[in-house]
Amino acid sequence: KGVNHRYFDVNIRMPKSLFPLEDRMRKTLQEYITRGKLDMFITYRNHIKDDLEVKYNESLAGRYASILKRMRDELGLVDDVSVSLISKFPDVVYTEETEENLDEIWILLEKAVRDAAAIMQDMRQKEGELLKRDMLQKADSILEKLEIIKAREVTVMPSYREKLFERLKGIMD
Repeated sequence: KGVNHRYFDVNIRMPKSLFPLEDRMRKTLQEYITRGKLDMFITYRNHIKDDLEVKYNESLAGRYASILKRMRDELGLVDDVSVSLISKFPDVVYTEETEENLDEIWILLEKAVRDAAAIMQDMRQKEGELLKRDMLQKADSILEKLEIIKAREVTVMPSYREKLFERLKGIMD
C-alpha cells in the first residue's frame, strides 16, 4: 500500500523470523520507488515443516515420574505409571523450530518484493497519466472561461465604470 510522500518511508510488517531480511527488502524497493510512504505486509508459512524438532524435558519427566511413584507408595495405588502417561503432562514433550534458511527464503521473498514493487510502479505511472490528463482538461476549461471573460470585458468595463461614477457622484453630493 502506498501514498504520495516527499520522502521514501517504508513500514514493513512481517514475522520476527524474517527481520534479518528487512534491509534487503528496503534496498530492493528503492530500486523501483524513490519516494512515497509505503506499508508492506508479509506473511510467511512453511507448509513443509521439516524444521520442527520434537524434544522432551528429561528433568521435568523425571520429577513427574518421581511424584507419581511417591503418590503410588503413599496412597497404596496400583502402579500404572507409563511413558504415555508422563508424556501427556504439560511441557514434557514439545516441539522446537530449527533456524530457517534465510537465503532460501530470500530467493522467494525477493521475487515477491520485486513483483509487488513493479506492480506499484506501474499503477503509479497510470495514476500519474490520469492526473495529468485531468489537470490538462481543467487548465483548458480555465482558458475557455478566460476567453469568455475577455470577450465580456468590452461590455462589462464601461458598465462597471458608469456605476462607479454614479456612486462617487452620490457620495460627493
